Parts: sequence; C-alpha cells; structure tokens
Amino acid sequence: MVFSSMIFIWAFLPVVFILDKIAGLPGRRGSLLRKNVPQNILLLLASLFFYAWGQPDYLWLLLVSILANYLIGVLLASRKGGLSAKTGRLFLLIAGIVLNLGILGYYKYFNFFANTLNRVLGRQLLEMRQIALPLGVSFFTFQALTYLVDLYKGKIPAEKNILNMALYFSFFPKITQ
Repeated sequence: MVFSSMIFIWAFLPVVFILDKIAGLPGRRGSLLRKNVPQNILLLLASLFFYAWGQPDYLWLLLVSILANYLIGVLLASRKGGLSAKTGRLFLLIAGIVLNLGILGYYKYFNFFANTLNRVLGRQLLEMRQIALPLGVSFFTFQALTYLVDLYKGKIPAEKNILNMALYFSFFPKITQ
C-alpha cells in the first residue's frame, strides 16, 4: 500500500483517523487506558498492518529489530557506574551496532560483496541470492542506531514501554520515507 493509492486514501487513512479519535475520547478510567495507550495500540496495529500489506514476508524482521533494540536499550540503561558497567555498556552498544548494520548489510549489500569476493578469488565461493529489500530497512536500522548511540551517550532516557518503542520504529507515515 502506498500513500497515493485509493485504498490508502479512501479506506485505510479514514478508518485509522476515525478509530484514533474514538480511542482518544476523554472520560476513560483504568490503568490500561491512560496516557494514550488505546491510541498507541491502534496506531501500532495500523502501522504493522500497513507494513505487512507492502511486504508480509519481512514483518518478522521489523518485529525482531524492535524487540532486540528495546532489550539492548533497557540493558544499556540499567548498567551505570563503575568500570565494568562502562565496559558492559560499550559491549551492548557495539552488539547493537553490529546487529543493526548486519541486518542492513545483509539485505542491501550481500550480493555486492559476494560478487566482489568471487571475482577477486576467481571462483564461486559465495552464491548470489535473490534478496528483496525489506520496506524501510534503512530507515528503521538508522533510527535504531541513533536511539542506541543517544542512549549510550546519556542524551535520552531508555524507553521502558515496548509499545511506545514499537510505535516509534514502525509508525506508518515514517517507515516508508
């Protein structure tokens, strides 16, 4: 689904907009329904649906990236003070960078590196693959990298709510930029 398609303009966007307004109505009680939780759940589900509409085969990649970066962020925030904590934080940051760049590198550059290596060595060491580029992989990868680096440097606090983190990574108007 693209922003200029009729299904997006006349079905998806109006339904999400109306449901978002209903979910945000005042007068709700209870711990689950505070702080825009219903709206965030709705927007997250709409964003995941939007992503899956375009590339259902790679929805798992987005979800794994969200979960991995959330866990690394929480662990980064929990390690403070002392030399071993500093080393542990650096290790977590490096692990997060390797994970995110590994995802991006595999999907964008595997065939380039395989072809280059095969030509340099003069034989077919790595087989070329038909790899479709996941929707928004560069965007959510660099977004994750900036989140982890800013967290490591102490510029931002860790997001402890996985719902907010998932919405931050997958919000449908941003994921396809």
